[in-house]
Amino acid sequence: MSEWKFVAELEELELVCNLLAYVPPMETQGEGVWVRSVNGGRVWSVATDITIWEVHGDPVEFPMETRCLPSRAIWEARILALSSNNHEVEFSIPDDLVCLVTTDIGSSVIDLPRETEVPTYPMYVVESASATTTIGALFDLLFRARMVPLGPSNEEYPDAQLFIENNEISIFVDWSLRNASRSTYRIPAQVSGEANCSLLMGAIYDVIREMDRDKEVTLRIPARPDIPVLIESGLFRAAVKCTSTGAVRLHDELHKTLSSMSGCQVRAIDSGKFVVSTRAREFTVELTDRPDETVSVHSEVCRDMPVTFELLSQINETNAALVGSRLWMVDEVVWAGLDLPCSAIDELEKSLRSLDRQLAGFDVFLSGFAEAK
Repeated sequence: MSEWKFVAELEELELVCNLLAYVPPMETQGEGVWVRSVNGGRVWSVATDITIWEVHGDPVEFPMETRCLPSRAIWEARILALSSNNHEVEFSIPDDLVCLVTTDIGSSVIDLPRETEVPTYPMYVVESASATTTIGALFDLLFRARMVPLGPSNEEYPDAQLFIENNEISIFVDWSLRNASRSTYRIPAQVSGEANCSLLMGAIYDVIREMDRDKEVTLRIPARPDIPVLIESGLFRAAVKCTSTGAVRLHDELHKTLSSMSGCQVRAIDSGKFVVSTRAREFTVELTDRPDETVSVHSEVCRDMPVTFELLSQINETNAALVGSRLWMVDEVVWAGLDLPCSAIDELEKSLRSLDRQLAGFDVFLSGFAEAK
């Protein structure tokens, strides 16, 4: 098997090192920088707990086997390339144990990382919104929004909300939880669609801080909340983890609560939306932001019910007797349900079982009103 090696120029190394400076792999955890070829070009990539980034380098003559290099080998390469005569560095792996960095002015030998799993860039399908501006404008926006008020410490930093709408990128930071002021910061941008998400501003700040301020950068908020915010500019791109603002962020907590209910079957049908089947009926359980963050539960009681005075009177009479729930009618279908604030998710099982008991036999009772008609 031939020795794995390639030559990189200073310009490519500096682009990689600009990201390595602030979003590096952890050497003590055996992590490194992955190098591979994609569509005839070299790609460098790193994954951290919050961010995955990629840099697209020079074209390659032959496909490259994917390998993981120590980050300090890339730092060494940049330092050597700065002083070498041709500003080039050769990387090689002669024995599957070490990475060799070679130039005309010196070389370095560094153990290979223990990293064994190639980072997977998130699959990008549909976006809710995107916004394009310059790296300098986005960096300055983040700089303004990240200023800590006098009093709270940096460790008390609240999550920020990023909005793309109305030809602007805006960031809202709620310092009222720390007895300081709420703040919103905006910049103009080329915008498509409207969306928002909650994320750590520092992660994006670190990704772009050493990049060319005049370059354009595009932020993309995917339609699915489990896909990170995507950042694209020229030869690099990054994905920063985020969660959608609002009640849907509690999807996992709600799923855990519903799954712990004995005698029930639970299936997720969308983000923040579930179907719970008891012995008697099915309930749809959904997270909603209207009017406040709420867990909404509803179930069909009976359908094909002609709207009559007698039926509506019975629904009103029943609502007066129900505890913590209600009936309503839409398009000749009678529904039953309840709402709980998201802060009371731990009370959901008790409330849902109570509703289930109160509805026992009610469909048979109400169907008599249709037969009477």
